[in-house]
Amino acid sequence: MDIEKIAKLSKTKIINTYNKKQKYWYVYSDQSYWNPEKKQTRHIRRTIGKRLTKDGDMVHLFKQRNMIILLVLLFLVFL
Repeated sequence: MDIEKIAKLSKTKIINTYNKKQKYWYVYSDQSYWNPEKKQTRHIRRTIGKRLTKDGDMVHLFKQRNMIILLVLLFLVFL
């Protein structure tokens, strides 16, 4: 990422989107910046987590990944 791009990032916004196939609400942080070459705004989106309902509790993805790794390790230990 360019240093110029970082300096021109907008404030972080929180976006909720619904995935019909997986039936989850995904939560993203979104920042926009101006791309002078294409003369358009561009967005940087990072996934924060997911929810079962729009206003429900959020499950952070890093906690989910850690839990999966822990379960796999426990499974391998008890084999």
